[in-house]
Amino acid sequence: MRQETRDQTRVRKNLLDFENTPCCPFDADSLAEDILEEFRKAFAPGTTGKFSDEHLLHEAGAIVKKDGEYWFTNGGLLFFASTPQRVMAWSYIRLLRFEVPYARFQKRGLPTFDQKFTGSLTKQIREARTFFGKSAFFKRYQKRKTGGGFIDEPEFPQSAIDEAVVNAVAHRDYRTGLPIECEAYTDSFIVKNPGRMLQLDRDLPDEFSLSGTALDSIPRNMKLLEWLKTMRDPDGIAYIQARSEGTKKMPEKMTNLGLPAPGYRLSRNETLIRFESMAEKREATIPAASPSP
Repeated sequence: MRQETRDQTRVRKNLLDFENTPCCPFDADSLAEDILEEFRKAFAPGTTGKFSDEHLLHEAGAIVKKDGEYWFTNGGLLFFASTPQRVMAWSYIRLLRFEVPYARFQKRGLPTFDQKFTGSLTKQIREARTFFGKSAFFKRYQKRKTGGGFIDEPEFPQSAIDEAVVNAVAHRDYRTGLPIECEAYTDSFIVKNPGRMLQLDRDLPDEFSLSGTALDSIPRNMKLLEWLKTMRDPDGIAYIQARSEGTKKMPEKMTNLGLPAPGYRLSRNETLIRFESMAEKREATIPAASPSP
């Protein structure tokens, strides 16, 4: 039996119950109060509105009783603690830039940009989303319109990058001691997610493209996934709208820019998704490109 098949079986039989395993003693001072308040509004508000923090978190399964005291579960710590990295140091997103094409990743040298997004899972997603939306990390191309004038065209569709990051946060294997790593190259953007992608009824090839493969993933972290579906970001948008919805939208968003559908490379302990920018071709035909600083 292949490793991914064994993992699929364990997840189906609830033998890899990482989320509900007690992690560390509960400390109210370690809570991310803003996350808890937003969760209180969204999680069964008709019945839990007057619950104490402990009662609400226990009802949600974020804390459990152990030896007569409340303990965070692994999932509860990741979602509700302001700094889960004090216990799980690897539970963050790392963003790197390398000034070489992806084909030269083995000789890429040191990064020219290196930033971490830490805190609770929703805080990591919000900060990464804001960074990609408001910074000049990605290029913008100035493209001539048919009727005259110019329009700005992004290097990548932000919504597709956002979907890849959110999926990585929701589905990664948190038992590993590795962070999520996002790597920017001169022609590609990579999201490396600890843990091999698991499918409901089949194994996936080690390499494939979303242009010809439909995914029906098994959630590795069902509770985190449900909490992310329950919560809304400051703009009122759900972090996750529906299972497998993101992988359906990503190829469409890329195709709208004339770019290839994202490609996947799977290994025993990692899921890698690659977005290609077609930079050389675009920069040869578009009048001007605004590089990132």
